[in-house]
Amino acid sequence: MPELPEVETIKRYLQKEIGGKTIIGIEVLSKKQFPNNPKEVIGAKIIGLERRGKNLIIHLSNGKSLLIHLKLTGQLVWIPKMGRGRIKLGHPIPLGNEELPGKTTRVVISVNGGKLFFNDLRKFGWMKIVKSSQLESIELAKLGPEPFWPDFTE
Repeated sequence: MPELPEVETIKRYLQKEIGGKTIIGIEVLSKKQFPNNPKEVIGAKIIGLERRGKNLIIHLSNGKSLLIHLKLTGQLVWIPKMGRGRIKLGHPIPLGNEELPGKTTRVVISVNGGKLFFNDLRKFGWMKIVKSSQLESIELAKLGPEPFWPDFTE
């Protein structure tokens, strides 16, 4: 399971790769992993990424956010349109030369610079759309303080 430092690393990498890009399509291959209507975020610009606990949050220009938890076997794979090939982030699911989407791919997010594949072997992880204004009050309310917050004390 990706722990907090790994999720922070994923966030920092994806911020450089997809920050400022626009979501142009979402293909949901497993409704369990993405229970919302993808049309809610198509056309929205990615304005920033954040990590809270082991949750990855992609903030969008339309007042919504994509909340992602990789759980036990979740993995994100970034394939830019030009250049460097695939970059695996999260649990090391062996893909070999398998074309993506593969048999463990659950969601594919297309942006104007490439594709982000959400793979999950055991189907425990998820992505969901939430109103950004409700993140702290509903979705993340049960989490404790972040280690680098000023109010994190002994």
